[in-house]
Amino acid sequence: FTVEEIRFAKSYAISVSGNSTQFTGEARFINSNNESIANITFEMNKKDISISVSKTYDGNNEFENENAEITGLVDGDIVTISGTYPDANVGNDKIIVNYTLSGADSGNYNVTSVTGSIAAKELTLSNISKVYDGTTNFNSSMAILSGVIGEETITVKGTFNSKDVLTANTVSGFTIEGATKDNYIIADSYPASITLRELTLSNISKVYDGTTAFNSSVASNYVTITGLISGEASYIYITGTFANIGPGESIGISGLSIKSSDDTYPASNYSLSSTPSTGEITKTSADGISATINEKVYGIVKSATDLVINDFSFTGGNSALLKDAEITSITISNMNLSTSGYLKVGEYSVNITISSTTVEDFTLSDLVLRITQKDLTITYVDTKIYDG
Repeated sequence: FTVEEIRFAKSYAISVSGNSTQFTGEARFINSNNESIANITFEMNKKDISISVSKTYDGNNEFENENAEITGLVDGDIVTISGTYPDANVGNDKIIVNYTLSGADSGNYNVTSVTGSIAAKELTLSNISKVYDGTTNFNSSMAILSGVIGEETITVKGTFNSKDVLTANTVSGFTIEGATKDNYIIADSYPASITLRELTLSNISKVYDGTTAFNSSVASNYVTITGLISGEASYIYITGTFANIGPGESIGISGLSIKSSDDTYPASNYSLSSTPSTGEITKTSADGISATINEKVYGIVKSATDLVINDFSFTGGNSALLKDAEITSITISNMNLSTSGYLKVGEYSVNITISSTTVEDFTLSDLVLRITQKDLTITYVDTKIYDG
């Protein structure tokens, strides 16, 4: 006979033994005459499947069916799996034993193995920038760090390609720090920038030198610079121009700019956030100034007040900067006057105090005043009347 069709009964009994399920019930072999030929008993074993699970680190050990790949599943069958990894950390070949198989066709399958892997989560950095600090150091507080799971504490450190504002454009050499650092990765490099460090100037002054130039690298030119990186004060200086040569308080100053004496510490790393509009030029020191007194002929000097500023010649120190000098005090010791009230011929000790618009007041002691003889002219009378 020819078997045309195999039909199964609408209901059947199921008994399970080991990894096989035995179905027993009526089945009919039908011949061409639509006659029932025989009843049969049959047994169907579960199909073996293996499952691999993978996901990116998310801080927990749970997985869902979307993370799974089932090998051996019959096309069209509905089988799903969910469960937990043995731990939440990054790694491969994790043996998974805590899982649940579900779905309309799950009873037809025997799971031989479930293995899993957790891939590292990639961190990203954006808006990398810092204010110039004299180093190439980078940490993630200088950027927006994205990708960290939940409340985990993760820090990324790295190195700028340059410490300087004009040449820094990349950060690389990253290291990840934190208790869960091994669960993260990051790209090799990111674009970056270093911005100008702002300086604030105050207390601009200099000692009078007869010019309007200001240069804080020059002795006796002073400025307070706030914001300089430690160790760079020896190289960064300020220049500008006073409105006049002074001395005086609140003299206008303009053209203030930042300079550097060493290319290792370029001025281009800084900007001026605020600049004073005035400064002070103080009187210069009188240290080292000495003087001599021009000789006087007898018959000119009766007292110290007869000596004037032009009778003195000043040398040494900042004597060349003396301007508008005046005698504020003068005394002559060991006075010796003639009958007519003039200092007699000889040497006298003079003490003098000088004030000036450009040099600090100073006193000179024991200057020598020399009085020289006065020349007399005698006219000879060659005739006279006899007088015995």
